Amino acid sequence: MQISPHTALLEQQRCLLLAVVGRCNADELHRFRIRVDRFAEASTSDTPMARRERLRYGLATMEDMLAAIERHFEPLHSSQSG
Repeated sequence: MQISPHTALLEQQRCLLLAVVGRCNADELHRFRIRVDRFAEASTSDTPMARRERLRYGLATMEDMLAAIERHFEPLHSSQSG
């Protein structure tokens, strides 16, 4: 059985959400959880434009979570190089 791009992206978001815990402040984590929940509850409209916008929103959420993780590790890299 093939899973939809929406389902695959949602699973990736949920994994990344676990990774971001402890690597960002509580407000940022709360915003990420809300964004993942919104993506999970998004309507499954059949129009190509709606699907594209939903996936774009999901990818933007993941990019923001990855940026939060990178910010967490930046101080470690700068202290090791100096």
